Amino acid sequence: MSVTYDLNRRILRRGAIALCAVGLSLITFSNEAQGQIAGAEPPAPKKEATKKLAQAKPVVRAAPAAAQTTPVTSAGGADSVVSVSAGPTIVSTAPATSAPPTATCLPECRSGFVCREGECVSACNPGCAENETCNAKRECVPKTEANEPYPYDKVRLGVGGAIGVSTLADGMGTPFGGLVAISVPLGGHLYTREDVVITYSQTSAEDSYYVGNTVSPAGRTPVDQTYLLVALRATVGYQFSSLMSARAGLFAGSHMLTTRHGFCGNGPAERDENSAALGGTGALAFAFKHADLAVVADGYTANTQQLCSIVQGPLAQPAVLAPQKALAAQILAQATFLF
Repeated sequence: MSVTYDLNRRILRRGAIALCAVGLSLITFSNEAQGQIAGAEPPAPKKEATKKLAQAKPVVRAAPAAAQTTPVTSAGGADSVVSVSAGPTIVSTAPATSAPPTATCLPECRSGFVCREGECVSACNPGCAENETCNAKRECVPKTEANEPYPYDKVRLGVGGAIGVSTLADGMGTPFGGLVAISVPLGGHLYTREDVVITYSQTSAEDSYYVGNTVSPAGRTPVDQTYLLVALRATVGYQFSSLMSARAGLFAGSHMLTTRHGFCGNGPAERDENSAALGGTGALAFAFKHADLAVVADGYTANTQQLCSIVQGPLAQPAVLAPQKALAAQILAQATFLF
């Protein structure tokens, strides 16, 4: 009896332990299931899904190969394509487009530039600075004489000299002198060049002389004259190539004339005369890396002659040297060293 009682007691104890373990497992599983359900997003109501479906845009799909297409014009003026086939009609609102015409540059753009919409623009983007140039690799590099061959495409300073011939009222002269220059690029191989030039020349001739206040000349006497010209040439030039260029502009300055007359009035006479020199200038030049060789022509008006003359007045006066304004010109072979 005692043995049976102990056996039943052990069986009940083991059954209670097993029951507790099963209960704990069910509680754990229930908690995990409730957590997953709480984190999930509730399904959208049926009415909300129906509304979204009504607002959705229809999907446009390509028509079958056997379908026929007909162009129509919409209310906005854009062309649309309607596909007609055995199945449902598919409408595409994409506007009909055509390839834009290709613009070309004639003549072709030079190195460092590309053609865009018929215009040559820098191949470097963004563009290079003023002292840089765009190379074949589309890189901005400093301008050098190797990649920028035109000599006046940058600011240049120069000094030089000139010699030539001049035509004056009293004959031909041989002017010579020096100059300082500065040039500034304007773009497109245009440039300005300003020269301050000084030339000196002299002539020898003969003139009538008067004794006292007599109105009749007494004979002929030698006359020596010297000319000192200080002037500014303000020109605009164009470079036809890396070698040849031409320029033209204004010529303005001061002209000093010194006359030594063999006899005028009461004896030999000497007189200095200053006047303004105004005119124009032009040059044809051959420019190299550091030199400019040019033929320059200057034309101007100034007091380039003094004649022994009798001054008419209420009182008789002896003859004096009187200045005369005349046209003068000089043609010079000029060399400029450029920096």
